[in-house]
Order: sequence, then structure tokens, then C-alpha cells
Amino acid sequence: MLFRSLHSITRRPGFWKRNTFFLNETEYTNQIRTVIEETHNEYLHENTVNNALLWEMIKLKTREHSIKYATAKKAKFDDERKNSRRRLKPFRTSLKRKRK
Repeated sequence: MLFRSLHSITRRPGFWKRNTFFLNETEYTNQIRTVIEETHNEYLHENTVNNALLWEMIKLKTREHSIKYATAKKAKFDDERKNSRRRLKPFRTSLKRKRK
């Protein structure tokens, strides 16, 4: 059997790799724990769901939540960056004038 590191696999459409950077964030890990518990409880009494299907559903729901989390995090970062640039614009303009 051949094993490959996930770092050696090139990303392509349809390939998703969890951003492990978020695992250092308490907010994210708490949310993922909640998603796992809710998914487990949702399918707990389903007779048609075996352990393999439950695991696939947990992976699906955590992936879904991770994408939403990353999207919201990026939007917040972009907003903060835009606001910082807007606040710094008068200073940059005055520096340009002083150089002339």
C-alpha cells in the first residue's frame, strides 16, 4: 500500500483539505465539538444509519461548518484591512505632500 503525505498532494477542484490552523482557536474547536455532538444526536436513533455512514455525515457537517467559519473569518479580516487603509489614507497623503 502506498501512503502519500497530504502536503505532497496538489490541490485541484473537488479536493478539500481542512485548515488545521483553526484548530488552535478555541472558538472554532468548541463549534466543531458542538457540530459533532449535534450530528451524532441527530442520527443516534436512526436504524438505517451505521457507524460508517455516521462518520461520513460528521465529516460532511464539520467540513460544511469549517468552510463557513473560514469564509466569515476572511470577510472580517478583509473588512478590518479595508478600514485600516481608509484610516491611514490621510496620513499617506500628507506624507506624499511633504516629500514634494
